[in-house]
Amino acid sequence: MILNHQQEIAVKHKDGPILVLAGAGSGKTRVIVNRINHLICFAGVPAWQILAITFTNKAANEMKERIHSMAGPEVRLTIGTFHSICAKILRVEHQHLQVHANFTIADEADQVARIKKAMAESGVNPDKITGKQLITAISKAKNRFESPSSMKENASGNPFLQTVADVYEIYERGLRADHALDFDDLIIKSVMLFRQEPAILEKYQNRYRYIMIDEYQDTNSAQYEWVQLLGQRYRNIMAVGDDDQSIYRWRGAEVSNILNFARDFPGAKVIKLEQNYRSTQVILSAASALMSHNIHRNPKNLWTEQKDGDLIIRTIWPTDRSEAEAVGRQITSLVEKKGRKFGEMAIFYRINAQSRLLEEIMHSFQIPYRVVGNISFFKRKEVKDLLAYMRLVLNPFDSGACRRIINVPRRGIGKTTIEILEKEALKRNLDLFSTIESISDSGLLTDNKLKNILKFHELILDLIHFERTHRANEFIDYMIDVTGYREMFESEMSTEARTSLEIIEEFENTVAEFSDREESRLADFADYLSLYSESDDDQTEQKRDLVQLMTLHNAKGLEFPVVFITGIEENLCPLIRSDTSLDPAEIEEERRLLYVGMTRAMEKLFLFAARQRFLYGRPIQQQASRFLAEIPDKCIEDQSMTMERNFKSPVTELSLRSDYKTGDRIRHPSWGLGTVLHCIGSGPQARLTIRFDRFGPKKILAGPANLTRMH
Repeated sequence: MILNHQQEIAVKHKDGPILVLAGAGSGKTRVIVNRINHLICFAGVPAWQILAITFTNKAANEMKERIHSMAGPEVRLTIGTFHSICAKILRVEHQHLQVHANFTIADEADQVARIKKAMAESGVNPDKITGKQLITAISKAKNRFESPSSMKENASGNPFLQTVADVYEIYERGLRADHALDFDDLIIKSVMLFRQEPAILEKYQNRYRYIMIDEYQDTNSAQYEWVQLLGQRYRNIMAVGDDDQSIYRWRGAEVSNILNFARDFPGAKVIKLEQNYRSTQVILSAASALMSHNIHRNPKNLWTEQKDGDLIIRTIWPTDRSEAEAVGRQITSLVEKKGRKFGEMAIFYRINAQSRLLEEIMHSFQIPYRVVGNISFFKRKEVKDLLAYMRLVLNPFDSGACRRIINVPRRGIGKTTIEILEKEALKRNLDLFSTIESISDSGLLTDNKLKNILKFHELILDLIHFERTHRANEFIDYMIDVTGYREMFESEMSTEARTSLEIIEEFENTVAEFSDREESRLADFADYLSLYSESDDDQTEQKRDLVQLMTLHNAKGLEFPVVFITGIEENLCPLIRSDTSLDPAEIEEERRLLYVGMTRAMEKLFLFAARQRFLYGRPIQQQASRFLAEIPDKCIEDQSMTMERNFKSPVTELSLRSDYKTGDRIRHPSWGLGTVLHCIGSGPQARLTIRFDRFGPKKILAGPANLTRMH
């Protein structure tokens, strides 16, 4: 594989810290895998002394495959996410932190359920404080290494922080009772382990003498300290990332980690990868000019050997509907006249709410599409049920898992029985599963109810015994059969049941594939599922010929020949959710987010905005984003005036009649489709009562409403 000069310098660097500032599309993964190959095959470094950290399992698997193709399939080195690597370390060293060896990893869905339970227990009104707010606040506290008790001490006079501290305390108590750790705990407890046990720290420092961290700009404060501790002995750290693509401040990422790398590791070599292998020069020049308005960054000048390419199309539309229909027309034209495939195109937007109208237009134009970020395979109920069985078998203390599947499939254990068990568990200070056995002679349950829960108890004990002597794939097949989980859907004839059976079959395929390429124990597979993120989801849909719809955050790491970015307006991009202005750091992150979207485009880029958009339940007058003015005119073809003058919807026909009758189907530019219920008068002053499909009945004047009659 041919490397450019800067890439070659980074690849051949052996000892000492190095920062690789990898601009968008500059081949950073190529640098990492080639450096690993160089260390193993040319520098004599044992593979087991190399640690490579990625931010998704998908990226880790791709990196492994590329290294094996270069250095050989027998090479065994450690590649994984922060969370997966920390989970492995904690399972080995659990006794030093009084953590159960088979601790459960509470994934996002489990965390939400636990927070809701803690909110109910502490009497929090979900209309005033949402679970999402509490999860974010607790996560930030954990990454500051702040305990519930210290948070309570610091919350004096602040009602919100006091509420967070109360929920945090109950949430933590539940995790401890279930011998469970959430994602933040995996990092935090690993840092605590390294802090408290110098011998353990030295053990892993000696093992991982060469450390490479991808997407370093996305590390938070706890991950930063973990890297500092692990790498301080030998200082052979390669941090690879791009401060211009730091877009996760809202979830704790600290762009200062990459900006201060050279200060943290004196003598560090700094390499800039500025040659881009993805986009045309016009796109790169526009993106670089945009980013030049950020102050806190390492300046970079992206360039390419490709030709300049087409100018970027910038258009300001009258409404969000005309904007969406323009996207539909452009996609249709590119397919029919230019021979483009649907799968070569993507539509980006700032918030998920923008996808609804775009989806409606995709349907109208009969354009096949996929919304990235919809419920993934690993978030499906069936998968979560099977994971709960696995978690309970591995960790019988996990009351959350027990609660989820104690009556799935139905086995006569109703809500009342579960409530009795939970009350008794609280009274006896036991987990739910242990309570089942201890309640046998209590007289709290009727003979029939007691028989049902004891039968469930015996089932789990049987699964625990079976798991000890069988591979993960063998156990899963056995578990699905003996629990009756497959049979539950086979007895139905519905479309939903058939879909569920397909998901179960795919689940079995997943564990079979995992057993072929990884350790075959159930605990390893359970960790794999618990740590799986939506960005790691099955890529089958992406390989089909579908237009991809996604938020700008979901676009990171992807590339498409044609990209549409919609809604580039003040209050949306940059996103401002209240009357208060964003601080300079937030504005810089919003600018980075648009930069990420622009640099996903390989050949053609469309930047769209609208003067009126339906947001937050009402039509809002919008202004073009300040960011559009920061892109040089030489890179832009502005079609706003021409397009607005010539605009005519291809999917609806404007009615020239001023009279309407009951039952007419119409479309409002902001409220969408609706049905006329009543009409008084005629002409532009006709007063109409219309029931809109999404917003219910409204009374409007026909003239100003700019209605479109549907035929």
